[in-house]
Amino acid sequence: MSRRSLLAALLGCTLLKVLVAASFTGTVEVRQMRQQAEAALAGRDLLVPASTGNNPSFFLSGHYAIVTGAMLSSRASGLPFAFVVKLPAIAADLLIALLLLGARPRDPATGATTALAFMFNPVSFLLSAYHGQPHTVAVAGGVLALWLAERGRAKAAGVALALAASVRQHLALLAVPLALILPRQQRPKLLAALAVVGVVLNAGIVLSAHPERVLAPTWVYGTWGYTMVLVQAPRLLARLGLEVPDAVAGGLQSALLRHGWLIFFGWAGAFALGCWRVRDRGLDPWAAALVFFAGLCALSPGFGVQWTIWALPFWLVVHRRSALLYSALAGAFLAGSYWQWTLPARYGVESITANLHLLGRGELLAIALVGALGLATWALTAWAAWRFSGPLRGRP
Repeated sequence: MSRRSLLAALLGCTLLKVLVAASFTGTVEVRQMRQQAEAALAGRDLLVPASTGNNPSFFLSGHYAIVTGAMLSSRASGLPFAFVVKLPAIAADLLIALLLLGARPRDPATGATTALAFMFNPVSFLLSAYHGQPHTVAVAGGVLALWLAERGRAKAAGVALALAASVRQHLALLAVPLALILPRQQRPKLLAALAVVGVVLNAGIVLSAHPERVLAPTWVYGTWGYTMVLVQAPRLLARLGLEVPDAVAGGLQSALLRHGWLIFFGWAGAFALGCWRVRDRGLDPWAAALVFFAGLCALSPGFGVQWTIWALPFWLVVHRRSALLYSALAGAFLAGSYWQWTLPARYGVESITANLHLLGRGELLAIALVGALGLATWALTAWAAWRFSGPLRGRP
């Protein structure tokens, strides 16, 4: 494929995403971002639950720049907020695809295939054109920081990573592998740029009454991986007439709900230590980023479907075949989840999985399929985190 044809394909896909974005309102996250933008524009404290739109997470300034910018643009143009707020993620998709063209400079053909695989990916397509979320913007900043660090541009990489981390805080952990692939004299430049820009951008939040809240990971417990089994398996068994004593799963669930946030910091520490161990043995930052994000998805007690974008661009660079399998599973899981989220309103309940008795056989089987797709996607992230962490564990 010629470069002109490649660019035409990427731009054509971008236009298609814009058209799809204009046709659908999206998920509850759009409403939450609208309320967050209103709170920010009204000057309210952003680190109190009343300002989050019922989202359990607290965010830094980059997130609020996106949502308030969308709100102001919507008011000025008359375009729906639900459409405008999706445009940054759509633009981020294009930026990531363009950066992936140079992910492996010695093999431009591979770069073109990787860029197309990302741009037309069901995960990136659904999350940017339908869902409404800023995670893709944060990931684009992380990919840009890696791209710059590989080319020795330490200060620019630090600035890009600070911007990414201002949208989603955990992106800051990429500073570890990115600093370690730079020459020793360049490392302080990246870290200083990350720290200075990060503090300047988020000074208002850092100096607020509860700055620690942005450091507490939050998730929707029981919708993903092993916690989904802990929550849903007893319900399914009860549906079959088998009761599971609450002491079997209840105690573990309570412990995870109370202390599950420690898993993030434990994983972050293990990841940083693993990168440090191989700092002089050819650390691959693409593989390191994949391991970090895949491991975070695999180990977390809960999940948001937006997380499926985190590892995707890095995975496509490191091992395209398994990345495409992940894309198919995660894309089907996303589509199934969007369908499943329509059921509570249809049946007038808060949680459909807590009211399985209301469902017919077909819907029950469909929900079981969505759950199976979620488990398969989770299992693949766990496999990737282990498979590609060999060098970080001291193995070839």
